[in-house]
Amino acid sequence: MEKEATDKTRRSAALKKSLSETLTQFYPLAGTIKSDLSIDCNDVCANYVVALVRRRLDEFLEHPNHGLINTFLPFKPSFSESSAGKPVTNVQVNIFECGGIAVGLCVSHKIVDGAALHTFLKGWTNMARGAQEVVYPNLTAPSLFPAKRSMWLKDVMVARSRTLIREGNCCTTPHAIARLQARAAGNGVNSPTRVEAVSGFIWKCVMAASKEAHGVQKPSRLSHLKSLIEMGDVNSLGSIENYSFTSWCKMGFYELDFGFGKPSWVTGPIADGAPFFINIVTLMDTKCGKGIEAWVNLDETEMEILQKNQDLLAYASVDPSPLVPDEVGAFVRDRDT
Repeated sequence: MEKEATDKTRRSAALKKSLSETLTQFYPLAGTIKSDLSIDCNDVCANYVVALVRRRLDEFLEHPNHGLINTFLPFKPSFSESSAGKPVTNVQVNIFECGGIAVGLCVSHKIVDGAALHTFLKGWTNMARGAQEVVYPNLTAPSLFPAKRSMWLKDVMVARSRTLIREGNCCTTPHAIARLQARAAGNGVNSPTRVEAVSGFIWKCVMAASKEAHGVQKPSRLSHLKSLIEMGDVNSLGSIENYSFTSWCKMGFYELDFGFGKPSWVTGPIADGAPFFINIVTLMDTKCGKGIEAWVNLDETEMEILQKNQDLLAYASVDPSPLVPDEVGAFVRDRDT
């Protein structure tokens, strides 16, 4: 028991030390939020928390309670935690009884996107395990794309958001994805990718849920969020159902290693019970790298309808463990509210 406690302490200390060293390279992440358009690089450093979890990691992964996932984060993601004076980077290291570790990370979306988050994590994991490769971020974007005082983008995103009621999670296996790609091709899509096939299928299913919930098929628009996007008139958003997709596939999150093994499960963004964007889907690779797991945010009523959609269930089963091999079957995970 004494050796086990020593190992936990050593791992926690190594994570904290390597995070501090990594932030010297990613110095904006060691600052605080100054405004919607700027970061104060004051070297306050990250908010770092260690939590002891009174259960084994494998027990949690065998039957994950998705309502508990946010307890592994330093706080529930929200707009208020990304306001002026708050740290840009917030970390909670969760140490389970077995010695397993879950790293929860909340970084302000004002300064990072999925690709930037992966770069930061790659730098941190390399530093933690003493890898020779040192990751240096490219911080020249402000000179290439100087911030303007216009808040049009914020206005657009606020217009497309409301209080999050419920989240669901859907994953599709390689076999099912191949069927979806063939199905999309049969509908006139030329050589659809995995992301295109899954995005189109989920869009079709959520539109059907919306129609059943409201008794009418509203005009609908799908957008994939990229580094550079062009949005329509803010005033026209209210009459259109907007579904936003963002793909974190092939970014390599499952290749990250702090020195004690690659992750068993990488979850998408979670904001249960917090004000957050609704009707947004984050696509993640499964551990094998061939399947896709989609974190879906929808209105509660529409989510209940979606989970009963027979077309969706033809490609999915309900709530398996992340420890089950991807080849066993596609699945939909429902989060407790």
